[in-house]
Amino acid sequence: MLKEYNEIRWLHISDLHIGNPDSLWLDPTLRDRLKGLLRIIGSIDFVLITGDVIHQGKYQDRDMVQQAEKLISEIKKFCPHIIFCIGNHDYVRDDARFTLLKDWEQKSLDEKIKQQENYASKLRPDFEKFEKFCKGVAGQDNSITTKSYIYDKVSGINIVVLNTSTFAGQPVLDEKGNIIKNDGIVEVNDQGKMWMCVHDFPDVSNLDSRNPTIVIGHHPLQMFEKYSREKTLEFLKNLPAKYYFCGHIHKKEDREIEGITQLASAGLFKDGYNIPTVTLYQIKKNQNEHIDIVDIYSFSDGEWNKNTNKDSGAKNERNQSELYQKEKETDVDDTKGQIVFPVTDTSISDGAVRIPYNGGIFNLYLSKSAGMDMVVPHMHKDMDEVTYVVKGNIYGYIGKQYIEASAGAVILMPKGEFHSFIPNEYPCELITMGVETGNYRKYEAQWNEEIEQIERLNQELADGEGEKAGAIYDELVKYLESTILEVRWKAIDVLKKHRSREDEDGYIEAIVKRIVIESLKSSNTERKLFGINMAYEFRISIVAKVIHSLMTDLNHFMYAWNCAYYLIGVRPNIDYDNLYNKLLELDSKELSEHQKISLYYDKIIIVLMQLIIKHNSRHFDAVYEQEKNRLQSGVIPIDDIIIHFVLWYTSFNKLGGDVLNYEEAVRQLPEIEGLKKDDILRGMLSFNNSKERFKVLKACKEKGVLAEIVKAYFGSMRIEQENKPEENSTKENVKKYLRIIISEKCNLNCLYCHHEGRIDSLIGSSIKSNPEFKLEEFLEQARKNGFSKIKISGGEPLLYPNIIEICNKFQKDFEDIGFTTNGTQITRLKSELDKIKGSSLSFNVTLNTCNSEKYKVITGGGECLEDVKAGIEYLVSNKFQVKLNSVITKYNIEDIEHLVAYAARLKINIKFLDLFPVGKLPNEFQHVSIVEIKNRLKQLYGVNDDDFYLQKDYLCMKAMGIEIMIPKRIYSSDCIYNCEMYPCAEGIFGMRVYEDYSCARCFNGEVFGGGLEKFSENVDKIRRELDLMKFSF
Repeated sequence: MLKEYNEIRWLHISDLHIGNPDSLWLDPTLRDRLKGLLRIIGSIDFVLITGDVIHQGKYQDRDMVQQAEKLISEIKKFCPHIIFCIGNHDYVRDDARFTLLKDWEQKSLDEKIKQQENYASKLRPDFEKFEKFCKGVAGQDNSITTKSYIYDKVSGINIVVLNTSTFAGQPVLDEKGNIIKNDGIVEVNDQGKMWMCVHDFPDVSNLDSRNPTIVIGHHPLQMFEKYSREKTLEFLKNLPAKYYFCGHIHKKEDREIEGITQLASAGLFKDGYNIPTVTLYQIKKNQNEHIDIVDIYSFSDGEWNKNTNKDSGAKNERNQSELYQKEKETDVDDTKGQIVFPVTDTSISDGAVRIPYNGGIFNLYLSKSAGMDMVVPHMHKDMDEVTYVVKGNIYGYIGKQYIEASAGAVILMPKGEFHSFIPNEYPCELITMGVETGNYRKYEAQWNEEIEQIERLNQELADGEGEKAGAIYDELVKYLESTILEVRWKAIDVLKKHRSREDEDGYIEAIVKRIVIESLKSSNTERKLFGINMAYEFRISIVAKVIHSLMTDLNHFMYAWNCAYYLIGVRPNIDYDNLYNKLLELDSKELSEHQKISLYYDKIIIVLMQLIIKHNSRHFDAVYEQEKNRLQSGVIPIDDIIIHFVLWYTSFNKLGGDVLNYEEAVRQLPEIEGLKKDDILRGMLSFNNSKERFKVLKACKEKGVLAEIVKAYFGSMRIEQENKPEENSTKENVKKYLRIIISEKCNLNCLYCHHEGRIDSLIGSSIKSNPEFKLEEFLEQARKNGFSKIKISGGEPLLYPNIIEICNKFQKDFEDIGFTTNGTQITRLKSELDKIKGSSLSFNVTLNTCNSEKYKVITGGGECLEDVKAGIEYLVSNKFQVKLNSVITKYNIEDIEHLVAYAARLKINIKFLDLFPVGKLPNEFQHVSIVEIKNRLKQLYGVNDDDFYLQKDYLCMKAMGIEIMIPKRIYSSDCIYNCEMYPCAEGIFGMRVYEDYSCARCFNGEVFGGGLEKFSENVDKIRRELDLMKFSF
């Protein structure tokens, strides 16, 4: 007879972050050993997973979903119930969401209380994919929702699940209230901002009062805004609930908050900070006072190790002897790890493992650096450091000694010596070991005390202590000068956050500026570097005279180096020519070796800043040729300096308002064997992909053309004009244009077809076939939503039943309604077309060649060229609106003249398009750029640039009595800085909707699904996105 246990047992795990490239949760030893650990633990009643399952909500990535399903299926073998709550990474955080949260952040407390449900209702739809995923993997547990809920399927316990993530992901704003992005990624800070909407508290009136109650959510209570935290604590106390389980902070932490015990779990992944941890809990039935921690397991050295220092409550009735017997029977190796150091205490703080030993302390840091990163010049007064290069290659300075170190090298940094590193490969991995020999307990106490003080002051500001704000800012500013770097960074983050949100009178800027000015007046090198860094961090204006003085000070090369970051970030008005001339004067004087090194860097940095900030290469060539070979050793090579600062500059989201003139860049770039111009520019414009930019720059360096490429790239920049008069009207046109992809069915098989994005590498996985699509019903919805231009494509749209009759009914409801067609069905539909002669329906007919053999190759075997031409000629003779579309590749570029002649004979206009490449194409179908098409037209018809004129979205010219068009595409700043496909052969022209009613604004954008009933809502979302975009023409 089975024994009925008198307790309930469960496992708490959190923050899997599956798919995060910076974590190693999929380390096979971690995953495989977890299965063994579950066998050791034995049967449990349920598992809590407190959020952040699939990183950034990438539920369209089938591989990630399958990995999650596999792990959860293993867990389900040992328990009947898995209970989820949503975390802040379980959904896609897009621009529309960030805009709503930006607006929310700027509301007063009273406004938030009144409008909270209005905002929450617009934010909750983001969680639908997570809800669908949870229901899929949890099987019968269909009570799981993305709202807060009661999980009532575990007998003997009340489990209340809170959605704390409705308002998660709040963007950091700059002084002007604009969203800050770094390397194309929005900066997010939720500390002290989390908010539980009143409608997110579930109805608990039917809970069984005889059972213990636990509450779970993703975010710890200290992250909540004061008002919402008080409401949440009130809810918890009224349950009554004594325990709140959460995640998010990536460390195991228990704390008391106003009588509530908060139990936070570490994540289930490995990186330089998080230690994978799972905790086994139990609670006696029929009581609500005490939960026992049965065991805590942490993963290290390839094993799940039982933490013997845990505070265990009453002994587990399923006793330890039973547990250890299971250990012996399992095929998993002994789960107790080997203690490498004789430690008495360890802790994790800001990514460093700190291990006391022999009266000192041993620190261990693991860090990864990108090509644009730099370790700020600094020194330690009480710690010697040793860095081991695990991967990559770095440049560095220890004092005034230059070093270059590759994987396997060891670098010693004695206390009291300035040191700094710059990575020379992507990525670079370093392990740094620090040995503190002073009073480490005093140092550690100072560290903890100062961090806690900053968090306390930050919370006071978040709680709205407005009358004390000035005094709090004064306190925080003191920590900018802490001797502990981590404390200094924390203070910077907090002050910058509050400066951007509520420092309307500029108080923070004033006090920081005073520190900057005093520091720059100092003769102390460390103090001066501190002043430059603070000016950069807080974007403090420095008078040009001081910058000139720093840039020509040869006592330390880091003055100019740090000034460069300041120039990139702040972009002050500097006389670069004057600075350059001063450096030339210094070059003629007798200098020490150290001064020569400083001058080497100063000259390179000055001309490079003039190029990338002002797009002026006046002195660049001279310095490059002069310094390329002058110093063979003891300095960072000029090419690597260029790569470092170009990466740093292009990591800024908006490049200071500069926009690349793509056509001009193609013209200026030199021809390079083995490197395509488009590939170079696409790589350089991958602003959210540092690795890709680094790869392109490295390739150019290896080809010996880096200087030419950088000069051409920045020489093709222009300062974008604000508020272009045509932008608003163009944006309105885009918002009113709708392309309906009616079906994927087509009677041709063109080699280059992009299938309107319906392929896996684009958005195809998000689109479903729908034979029940009702065009007439949908066009009525399009009319109601204010669209003025409708283009219907496919597949081949004219295969759709009764399409001519249906569309003709709406011809007066839209300014333009028509078809993008291959033309093969026109003659078949003559009888229907005869009935509507004089209709305003328009036809864009694709014709890529007038040669039947080429036509057959392009269309994958089509033998219908003559039928297509007959159809075109029928439409023209019956006064329908007709235009030819021709996609030009290397295969048919010689056909341009014949195509124009054919269009001219029929007196219809023709549009030439470049290829949108998908998949691998035959060599003869290689991409031809719009610039090449334009040059071919100039050559054929004897025109020049002045003969082209802009008409709507096209660059047009006249020849042979007709209008020839090439697209002048529109892109947004998001396209330019964040899309790896930029500049694509589509751009932004409107919205597209598919036969399953899914909507998107482009092939690489977010897809909004939900059926016809969601169409109006999805249109509003996309239009809001468009309103926020800055267009580039």
